[in-house]
Amino acid sequence: MQWSFTPDGDSRYADLQPASSFTYVSEAKARTSGGSTLVLVTASYGFAAVVEYPTGKRRWAGLVAGSGPGDDLNPHGIELLPDGNVAVACSRGNTVRVYAASQGPTATCDVPVWCRWVGVSDGTSELGVFAGGVLSKGGVTAVGRYVRRPRLSWGGTSHSAPLS
Repeated sequence: MQWSFTPDGDSRYADLQPASSFTYVSEAKARTSGGSTLVLVTASYGFAAVVEYPTGKRRWAGLVAGSGPGDDLNPHGIELLPDGNVAVACSRGNTVRVYAASQGPTATCDVPVWCRWVGVSDGTSELGVFAGGVLSKGGVTAVGRYVRRPRLSWGGTSHSAPLS
């Protein structure tokens, strides 16, 4: 599949300030959900989105940053969870931020863990977290079970936060 996407100049993404936030694209990958092909994309300066292919329509998007575009959290990886929520791995923020996508771009739950990429096992609710640098068994440094919004079980510990 060859396709190009840029949010610059696209009014559907203007609130994310893509001229700044869409800097250093760190991941872009395809997923299928409900018969639609989606492209999941992150950029180090805060841009994160689930984009419909080939229309470029915004399915979900958020500015993953502490305050405005910048690499304070450095979103490095993104995954679409089985229930439609979105997990974003932030390598500088030492967190996996889970977005309750149905509630908009600011309803989140943070799980403190250093990582670079996230992935979900097909057909399960296993959320894998992958780190750069030193690799452990198979490169997986932590595996959690995504239970339901907004709770994650991680290494035997349950993390939850109210959705804001």
